[in-house]
Amino acid sequence: MTCRECFSGTLDEGTPQGTETTISGYDTYVANPSGQSQELESYKTTTVFLITDVFGWRIPNIRLFADEMAEKLKIKVFVPDLHQGKPIP
Repeated sequence: MTCRECFSGTLDEGTPQGTETTISGYDTYVANPSGQSQELESYKTTTVFLITDVFGWRIPNIRLFADEMAEKLKIKVFVPDLHQGKPIP
């Protein structure tokens, strides 16, 4: 059974703390744990890539989740724009 919000979506409250950069031609949101360098070269062996749903990488939900994951796991979390600027409206 699906809910109405599954098709329309809802926005989480909060302000994402990460940064945007381009990696291999993809715009990418990068979430860093507190105290870790913002430089891409600073990540070691553990990295997480989050793949977005149809709403894309610009809505705060996926970014807030990436921020939370980065903080709890103390790793960099990347959210690439795999829709290349064209999420489903």
